[in-house]
Amino acid sequence: MASANKLLERAGTLLAKGGADDADRARSLVLEAASGPEADPRARRLYEVWFPLTPAQQNWIDGTLAKLGAGQPAVRAKAARELSRAAHKEVTKNQREQIADPRCLDYIIPALRSPDAKVAEAAVAAVGRAAEFYHRDWRAWEPVSAFLKTSNKSTRWKAVQAAAYLGREDAVDAILPLLDDPVEQVRNEAGRMLIVMARSKDLSLAMRKRLSARFADDLASDHELKRLIAVNMLREFNVPASIEPLRTAVEREPDAELRDRIAWSIRCLEAGDPELPM
Repeated sequence: MASANKLLERAGTLLAKGGADDADRARSLVLEAASGPEADPRARRLYEVWFPLTPAQQNWIDGTLAKLGAGQPAVRAKAARELSRAAHKEVTKNQREQIADPRCLDYIIPALRSPDAKVAEAAVAAVGRAAEFYHRDWRAWEPVSAFLKTSNKSTRWKAVQAAAYLGREDAVDAILPLLDDPVEQVRNEAGRMLIVMARSKDLSLAMRKRLSARFADDLASDHELKRLIAVNMLREFNVPASIEPLRTAVEREPDAELRDRIAWSIRCLEAGDPELPM
């Protein structure tokens, strides 16, 4: 990622051009500068100066977001449903302005701590969507990571995705235990997000090597599913040192289909391309 200084300088240059598309690109750059644990505090201040709230945003805040903490359950429930719908819509400028604008997140992030499960779950979905496509507001990291241990399986599942997009490599150690979650949907999401991070280059070489060593141990598991997951992970992390453990594994693998997958994974690693045709 470019430094916050460079991002803000580029944003200022684009805004000076005066075009609508230039302003839209500038907004994305400022949000990037305000994202993650390395966020520049100036970015939030400049964002508010350069991009004042629109009437539609103010109506959204007053009509929905401010009601996430309402005293009446029915009012909270309606606001949570509206937030959830906004979070699950297609990627658009309107979605960005509803769930990724820092001034909207001023309401969404406190909702993560709501005692109302539906409100909290809607907030998790919104924060995750914002982090995936627009803005990683680091204020959400602590409450989202806490949801990885909640007993509510639906919220726990959504929190895996939100944590991965928010924390990127910093989220790995928080997500790994979910590979052994009692709920299949949660386990699958944890594995999927590790693969997403590997494919998007959010994982450093050092982290990919560390994870490859961890999954290589699972090649000797008594559980076929665990061996399959290990093979898939080793291929995705694309570390050449995984070739030898896979060669050992293919010789002792009793399942023919899994042997074929291991052989394919070896070819992928030899080519340095985890997406070779099988």
